[in-house]
Amino acid sequence: KAYAKGTELKGKTLGVLGFGRIGQATAKVALGAGMKVIAFDPFLEKANLELEFFDGQKVNFDIETISKEDVLKQADFITLHVPAQKDYVIDEAEFNMMKDGVILANAAR
Repeated sequence: KAYAKGTELKGKTLGVLGFGRIGQATAKVALGAGMKVIAFDPFLEKANLELEFFDGQKVNFDIETISKEDVLKQADFITLHVPAQKDYVIDEAEFNMMKDGVILANAAR
């Protein structure tokens, strides 16, 4: 059964569109699963994410935002965390930039 195979997240790339509080929280989960995180946010150049483990250890990750086009081209998984907008967040040309088989999760309004 093909659906039962699943996909290993470790080593995959998560692209986050909208790197505010919720986008960063999503990125922390992905980092904990061993994913590479790339992000786009027009209002943020970089963010420091701190992962705190059960035994008190902490690991910091500096994530610099990149262009939206680069996120769309590089990501294996893409999550959207943007406020409501009048225009499309991703248009047809941008969908065509994505890798074949990319998984898109719209957590935006």
